[in-house]
Amino acid sequence: MSKILVTGGTGFVGSHLLDALLNSGEQVVALVRPESKVRTHPGLSVHHGNLLDPGSLRGCCEDAKSVFHLAAYPTLGSKDASALAVNSIGTSNLLHEVLDSGSVERFILMSSLAAAGHRPGKKLVELSIESDDAYPDTDYGRSKLQAEAFTQQVCGKAEIPYVILRPGLVYGPGSRPDGGMNAIVGTVRNDNLLVRFDLPGKVSVVHVADLVQACLTVATHPVAAGRTFFVSDNCPVSFGEIFQTVRKQIGRSYHPIPIADGLCAFARNIYNWLDKTLTISTLIPSYMLAPLGSSLACNSSEIKSQLGFEAQYTLSHGLANTIGNSK
Repeated sequence: MSKILVTGGTGFVGSHLLDALLNSGEQVVALVRPESKVRTHPGLSVHHGNLLDPGSLRGCCEDAKSVFHLAAYPTLGSKDASALAVNSIGTSNLLHEVLDSGSVERFILMSSLAAAGHRPGKKLVELSIESDDAYPDTDYGRSKLQAEAFTQQVCGKAEIPYVILRPGLVYGPGSRPDGGMNAIVGTVRNDNLLVRFDLPGKVSVVHVADLVQACLTVATHPVAAGRTFFVSDNCPVSFGEIFQTVRKQIGRSYHPIPIADGLCAFARNIYNWLDKTLTISTLIPSYMLAPLGSSLACNSSEIKSQLGFEAQYTLSHGLANTIGNSK
């Protein structure tokens, strides 16, 4: 019987994907590290391995018709080369197993919006689109872009259909308590001074349930093969709006402190000019100015127009679901 291999199945997104696949009756193999705890399910088998140890991966793709590669080291600001190697070299090692299996009909790589990065000279308020050249300005983004390149090269040469997904900020039940949206929620709960400001910078977000549905969609859709898609709710939201939405969800309210548009525009223009003339983004990554611009935002309409996928969770609905499950 054909199977589906999932890497990162004990992680945030991976655990939700495992649920969806198993609930639909699929036979799933989870590639996990030996020390990881894995649930039991009649449709789930486990292959213990480490993406940086090629020998431990042997046979993991045997009889697999598709592979969802979600395992990653996901810290945006990290400079830990050995950890980030999981994203790039780990992907390369897994792809060798995909080739050896001879059974894989589709390879789905979970990349990141960070792989798109910020083109030197690009204005901070411009939304990223799939056709933009990628200029990742973080080590994490570069490691994910390298994983994309390995996928395109190996699968392209072997004529194995592949799909690359670049999600925005993923949130929902089960996310890390100290990361992503939960970090923002915690900052609001602690009444940090920063969250009192109506910060205009925009960020693209996607609820984990919608991202899982995107995974399932691209796994079988014929038009998806060989493509890269941004995944979000396609409604970039400002940090100030996120703060305000969280406050409403936890029953707190106060008037945000407005920030003069001229001040934000001045700061953005200075950065844009310095980046255009001195490529300052190589020293000060654009994500550090995200509260003032749109360096963490994208236009994800392509996946809707090409595949018919549309996110179902609005930010308000998704945060209610997230906060309610974290209490």
